[in-house]
Amino acid sequence: MVIGHNSQVQSTVALFVGGNLTVRVYTADPDIDDRLALYPGVQVSQLQNDYAEPPADLPDCPYFICVDKEDLARQIRSWLPKTLAVFHLATERKGRNAAAGFLAMATSQSSTRRRLMRRLGIISRVDRLIDMARGAELPLILMYGDPDPDAIGAALGLAAIWRLAGVSPIIRYTGEIVRYQNKLLITYLKEPIERLRDGELDGADITAVVDAQPGFWKNDPPLPQVIIDHHPILDTTQAPYLDLRENYGSTASIITEYLQAADITIKKRLATALLYGLITDTGDLHRNVHSADIKALDALYPKADQHYQRAQLRAQRITRGL
Repeated sequence: MVIGHNSQVQSTVALFVGGNLTVRVYTADPDIDDRLALYPGVQVSQLQNDYAEPPADLPDCPYFICVDKEDLARQIRSWLPKTLAVFHLATERKGRNAAAGFLAMATSQSSTRRRLMRRLGIISRVDRLIDMARGAELPLILMYGDPDPDAIGAALGLAAIWRLAGVSPIIRYTGEIVRYQNKLLITYLKEPIERLRDGELDGADITAVVDAQPGFWKNDPPLPQVIIDHHPILDTTQAPYLDLRENYGSTASIITEYLQAADITIKKRLATALLYGLITDTGDLHRNVHSADIKALDALYPKADQHYQRAQLRAQRITRGL
């Protein structure tokens, strides 16, 4: 049941009619009947008392009150049955949603607009990354030292993005993989993730450093064109493309945002690496957690390999002597 006369009436009716639902409209505006004539199965009743009293044939809930004035919305609610299923759909002003005490049917246009603009900003970053790699013969994704799962997951995610440019990036690390869990992850992924070889850094057309910054290297730091990291920002960190978010719990969360915003498929092994990186860098979500980390976890968890996650937990218990 829709009650009211503001601009939300028609869009609300269209939503329900599109789902083959029967709609009753009670209104004090005689012109609404004509505007709703195109929608099949809609019954419109005119109220002559400016919503002071309920109609005699008041149907069951839910009720959708489409008036802008809050006092009028409360007046209508006063004669409705005692139910929680009362929604207030006012014309949006200054980001206002439903009046206090009413349910909101959907997010406001301003909220939707903010989410869209944020997504467009992320997509523009992905576009730039792809453009930078396009035509490269040896794109290099570089990790520092003994790469942890966060670095490995982020590197794989960036590789998936760069492959959209028609290139085949190589993933390298500059130290030695020591930790058993990290070795297990690389073995599971079955990806050519290897130690940096002589000449590869100098021969790369474009280099990206993930989950690190050039200042991490004490000797001969790389000069990358791309740096994506969540660690505290160093004064010496510079590159044509920078995405440094020290308030994020993991670099994997940044890369997951990229993949989601651009609607790039996250396959099981990639989801597993990103999720494991996120979990390890946030200490199972107990430290340095940002809302973006929670959103990334929600997106990755259903896609990840749960058998592998359990295997990693068993390996951690063994190495800790538990």
